[in-house]
Amino acid sequence: FNSNLEQWMVDLKCKFTKAERIALKYLKRYCAKVAGVSNAKIATITKTAFENNEPVSRSTVKRMVQKAKNLGLLTVYET
Repeated sequence: FNSNLEQWMVDLKCKFTKAERIALKYLKRYCAKVAGVSNAKIATITKTAFENNEPVSRSTVKRMVQKAKNLGLLTVYET
């Protein structure tokens, strides 16, 4: 999953802002147990980024998810 995401980002990197790329990096960390599947909440992603001195806002994470969804990188299932 990580290598595929990196290959997609070569082409799509310009579509995301710097903060959105940071949020995507932290979302990717939560896809480790099952490849490509994450149950992480937006608050968890923002908290992890803040703890690693790369703070992103909740709205930035939501924008990143929407952009990635529109570009076909993610499929979102609301729970």
